[in-house]
Amino acid sequence: MGAANATGDDVDGDAPVGDVRSAATLAGDDRVRYRGDDRFGGTLCVTDRRIVIGDVDGVGDDGASDDRRTVDGHAIPLQAIEEVTYRSTDWFTLLLGVGIVAFGLASISRSRLGAAAFVVVGLGSLVVTWRRRGRVRIHTHGRPKPVTVHPVDPDAFLAAVDASLESVRSG
Repeated sequence: MGAANATGDDVDGDAPVGDVRSAATLAGDDRVRYRGDDRFGGTLCVTDRRIVIGDVDGVGDDGASDDRRTVDGHAIPLQAIEEVTYRSTDWFTLLLGVGIVAFGLASISRSRLGAAAFVVVGLGSLVVTWRRRGRVRIHTHGRPKPVTVHPVDPDAFLAAVDASLESVRSG
């Protein structure tokens, strides 16, 4: 175990695998590979040893609580990461929403109220699909649910994570 500060936090990055810690313990000698924003608020930072996620209030835009996101300022050590997945768009849900809207519009002559209900539900599905675009999930050891982030520039974020993971795993 590495050196600890006054609060007992590990400050030199030798935390146990799977330990998600406060971002305040970010060591000054970490080289920052990526610094950007999350679309739902907060910041993302990829260093040589960890991914730091700073969330404004710990709740996503869709009201989901802490099970999907991290609370203000947590760091995920790169040694704890099992897998990083990226999904640009959920095509099934997108096409399903378009189909529901089309069905609603096609059935206007039969029942305006029923057609309006289908259109509203389909548009709601499209809005949810649009908000969930560009989702990056970080699966870690010792954590039952992945951490989900929505970087503004997912390509740059993923490139930085890949480069950091490669350097950690190779040496």
